[in-house]
Formats: sequence, C-alpha cells, structure tokens
Amino acid sequence: MRLTNFKEILNKYKYQASLRLSTAMPRTLPLLFRKPFVILIEPTNTCNLNCQMCIRGDRPVGMMNLNLFKQLIDEAADIGKVLLFLHVGGESLLHPDFIEMLEYTMNKHDRFREVGFFTNGTLFTEKVADAVVRLGIDFVNFSVDGVGDVTQNIRRGSNYETVKKNIQFLIELRGNKLKPRVSIVTTITVQSDDELRNVQKEWMGKIDNVAFGPQLDYDFRVMNLPHAQQFNPSWIIDHPCKMPFSWLCVLWNGDLTYCCHNIQGKYLIGNAKETALLKSWRSKQMAHIRKGILLNSPIPGTLCEKCRKYDWATSRSTLLEN
Repeated sequence: MRLTNFKEILNKYKYQASLRLSTAMPRTLPLLFRKPFVILIEPTNTCNLNCQMCIRGDRPVGMMNLNLFKQLIDEAADIGKVLLFLHVGGESLLHPDFIEMLEYTMNKHDRFREVGFFTNGTLFTEKVADAVVRLGIDFVNFSVDGVGDVTQNIRRGSNYETVKKNIQFLIELRGNKLKPRVSIVTTITVQSDDELRNVQKEWMGKIDNVAFGPQLDYDFRVMNLPHAQQFNPSWIIDHPCKMPFSWLCVLWNGDLTYCCHNIQGKYLIGNAKETALLKSWRSKQMAHIRKGILLNSPIPGTLCEKCRKYDWATSRSTLLEN
C-alpha cells in the first residue's frame, strides 16, 4: 500500500475514532480536537422552497462574496484535512457563482478530507451534475421527505418528479465512478411509517445511502426521535455535545458559529472578515463555552444555554419529543 493511501485511510477514520474516545472520556475533548474537523461554508441562506420544518427564521438573506469564499477555502485548506460542507441554511445552487466555487475548492481537494453539500434537488440541473462529476465532488446529499405528493406537501414548492429525474441523471452520469456518493436524507415530521418505507423502496439499491433524522424546533428540541430511531437506530444524542469541539460554520456574511443548527444566525463567535478561522476557533470565548459544556453548565447568553437537545443534569441527554 502506498504511503499516500495509508494517510487517506488514517484521515478518514481519525474523526470517528476521536468521537468514540471522547464519548468514553469526555475530558479528552480539548486534547483531541485542537482544530475543527468539520467546516461548513454557506454560499447563501436564500431558498426556493418553504419547508414546513425549516427554522431559518428572519435572518437577513444574502449571497456570499466570491472573494470572501475563496479566502475561507484558503484558510480551511491551511487548517488541513477537514470535512468541508458547502452548505448551511439555504439552497447553495441559488448562488450564481456556485460552480466556480466548486472549481476553486476542488483545486485544493488534496488539502481536505472530503468536500460535498446538501441540496433540495430542484435546481440540480444537467450542468450542475456535469460539474459535480467532472470535478470529483465527494458527496451530494439530497433532501427528500417522501415519494410524490408527500415530499411536495412538506417541502412546499418542490416537485418530486423533477428531483427524481435530477438524481437519476446524476447517477447515470456518474456511471461506475465512486464519486460523488449520492444520499437521500429524510427529515421525519408528519409522515406515516408506510410513507417513510416508500422512500426506502424507491431509492434503496439505486443510490449509495438513505438516511433518516428527526426534526428540530427553534429551541433545538428533538421532535419525533423514537420514530427517527425506528428507521435509523444509530441516531443517538451524546453528552457532552461535540459540535463546539469539532465544528465551525461560516454564514454567508462571514459570521461564525460552532453549531450547524444555528441557521438563525444568533449567538455568534465572530466574523471571518475580521478574524482568521483558526484564531476564532482557539479564542477565549470558545474555551469558555467548551468549559461550560464539560461542566454540564452552559454559559449564560450562549447558544448552548438555549439548546434543548441535551439534558445538562445527566451524563447522557434526555431526549425530548413533541
């Protein structure tokens, strides 16, 4: 085995190994995660749909400046071997420069662990599919919450047949290549078991993965969790929360947060236009937030204080449902 292949395998499993160790020994978190393992960059927070479960709120809508995007990619590449998502709270394909963003990112692909993004699939045209396959994007996750009218009623403004056609075209264009990995991601809201099983029947064996997850409300309460675990038994919430130790999210205007659920853009830790990503990551503010999490006492006035995903009084969260 070539040394480069060994390094790729090592980097692939380093994050998961760190998560497992930190779950068993929470105090190791500050030592294991000296830099972010996951970085999310938001090209835009605007969206062409009006989904029932969306918690975007009234954050100002905008498009990331291309020069800022390139700066962020350069910084993320210098951090090295992070998992990079080109998505946070909107539909990234609405950005007029999104393909150019992909091209710039993939020129530094060897500096990242993987690169990919979420999409609702409605705008995933043949031109986009060609760019994704040509550039070797590692993964594309399509948000689909049912078959036919089911997904259209939840993801209002979507057209299931259009999304299905777009996914099928990508699969055909990819052929026997390994990239991109194509996944369907379903948020469980009001669907019946039969409607969720229809998603599995429709897509299992045709794409690489079908995943199910629970809905979150504005206070990050986990809704329908037992239902989600029925279809995805691995969906478990651990305490302490790993996000402040391993995730960094950059919103379209450069605002920084450490939680991918914070698409409302509140409780920020700085702005990438003013402070380098790694400097913000290692700031006293972040150290204070992490200390509060390890002590089961989230800092007042922070995102963690508002979050209800976790029961801070116990070593493992009490899972909340509606």
